[in-house]
Amino acid sequence: MTLLASLLITFFLLAPLSHAQASGGERILSFDSRVVVHADGGMVVEETIRVRSEGHEIKRGIYRDFPTAYQGRQGLKHVTQFQVKEVLRDGRPESFHMKSMENGERLYIGRKDFYLRTGEYTYRITYITDRQIGFFDDHDELYWNVTGNGWIFPLDRATATVELPSGAGQQIIAMDGYTGYEGEHQKLFTVEKGADGTARFETTAMLKSNQGLTIVLSWPKGFVQPPTQAMEARYFLRDAAHVIPGVAGLLILLLYYLHTWSRVGRDPEKGVIFPRYFPPDGLTPASVRYIMEMGYDHKVLTSAVINLAVKGYVKIEQKDDTYVLHKLKEPDAGLSRGESRLLTDLLGSSKQLELKQKHHSTISTAITQLKSFLKTEYKKQYFLTNSTRIIPGIIISLIAVGASIASLRANPGVIALIIHSLVWPPVFVLFSRFYIPKWKTFLQTRKASHLCVVLIMSPHYLMLTGAVIVILFLLFKTAQATFTVVYVLMILVNVLFYYLMKAPTPLGRKAMDRIEGFRMYLRTAEKDRLNLLNPPERTPELFERFLPYALALNVENQWAEQFADVFARAGSAAGTTVYRSTWYSGRDLDFSRGGGFASAFAGSLSSAISSSSTAPGSSSGFSGGGGGGGSSGGGGGGGGGGGW
Repeated sequence: MTLLASLLITFFLLAPLSHAQASGGERILSFDSRVVVHADGGMVVEETIRVRSEGHEIKRGIYRDFPTAYQGRQGLKHVTQFQVKEVLRDGRPESFHMKSMENGERLYIGRKDFYLRTGEYTYRITYITDRQIGFFDDHDELYWNVTGNGWIFPLDRATATVELPSGAGQQIIAMDGYTGYEGEHQKLFTVEKGADGTARFETTAMLKSNQGLTIVLSWPKGFVQPPTQAMEARYFLRDAAHVIPGVAGLLILLLYYLHTWSRVGRDPEKGVIFPRYFPPDGLTPASVRYIMEMGYDHKVLTSAVINLAVKGYVKIEQKDDTYVLHKLKEPDAGLSRGESRLLTDLLGSSKQLELKQKHHSTISTAITQLKSFLKTEYKKQYFLTNSTRIIPGIIISLIAVGASIASLRANPGVIALIIHSLVWPPVFVLFSRFYIPKWKTFLQTRKASHLCVVLIMSPHYLMLTGAVIVILFLLFKTAQATFTVVYVLMILVNVLFYYLMKAPTPLGRKAMDRIEGFRMYLRTAEKDRLNLLNPPERTPELFERFLPYALALNVENQWAEQFADVFARAGSAAGTTVYRSTWYSGRDLDFSRGGGFASAFAGSLSSAISSSSTAPGSSSGFSGGGGGGGSSGGGGGGGGGGGW
């Protein structure tokens, strides 16, 4: 074992050394750059690169990386031109091809099917670039990374000769430069101004791989013309190329949704709403909830079960943390068709049903049948979800995001990040829809069992939250801030209009007005009760009769608070400290606790129904520019290169 470890250590120590020895003879012997600055701000650059090839890295030729996209202002890129005019090898035209990279271009020199012999080769690259000049209040400046800091070879000597527009060379204000790794401030170079006004920089020491030469040259204003407004407009379109598809897509998305919403999603005008002492005829608590929410949620079934109990068809018993439904009588004319079907689906020929996961098949079937009944009875007649109208919006969003990704020239890592951002935020939203109600239930009931559920889910929720934050932050940093903002806005617009597209029909709007009037009565506070005209007498029976409706309309606490004195008197009359209902037995429905008992009871029962309707193992348990000075690697130009 010791021998094996020694061999492995020796291998890992010698491997880098052997690689260095294998390619150690390959290097850049000289790098001579001539930069010609034109009066219109454009530049012609001629790079003469002499290399030694031994067939290790330099097999077919060399490649030269040139950055064209820098971080600009307002979340946009600063995109420069890179147009290759000529490529020579040893004075003769050489084949080359270009490959786009995340922040620039890679120029491959040579042919895929031709291998070089060992020896020295001289490459000359001539290209045009723009937007490299800095225009300041009192001077103009060229801040230029001559060699780039990305070469994988050492560089024996580098020179840079800069030719300014006529007359500017004789009035050069300052000449400076930096050598070393990116961010370093070494001064291993000399600089001199020629009689013809050119500035010549030359390194005085070898540059190691990933080291480079950067120069700074300034001259008085007036020799180089700043961009005109027309040029600035063209530059803006170039800088915003990666954002334009997203912004255009967002505008098209908004126009589509606003047009569609105005046609099919706009709610009919509300009627006059006033307090009503009774629910609309023919509407059960479940149907009231379904109509007002324009869809199904867990409170639909909870309010329906409580209504069955209040009407005397079942009794709800709480045993420790388990709820049991006891059937008291068979369905009859006292129940609506939907309630009769629900009672049959839940209990059938059985006398009782424990709300436990072992009975998930029975409970989930009852939920499915209840959804189907409510959909048949009320959807389309009372409201339209218009959910299919979201599909074109999603397609528009995907096309816009895809076009933006293509214009970003994103590397696989950024593309993977964007894909993650398409997956995990929706997962986070779905998980939140389960997690947040669990917290609400615990805060209402203060039960240890509900606390355990929250504690089990919380680490997963926190990790998922952290993952989404990190994904969006990295997307913001790597894929440009503006793109990320547009991308997030697209998601929010789709989610927003998913809900806004739901609209009641004229019949549904009338029903909602009546339901709103009934809710107004249910939540009337003590101080406002005197303003009501001949309200029903407050009795325990009235409270129980309308409790399922109050639960369905989210006003169960306000409804219960109106009966605190009624419960106290009823309890005293019965010779007990608290009032006891006949349809429920257990600790949660404690009428002496004030209005809060109603939410606690409803939340606890809803949680039991929800958890007992899920099959074991079907839920996931996953875990889820103000700085001063310059430096080597700064300014325009740069990049690097290698062999291929």
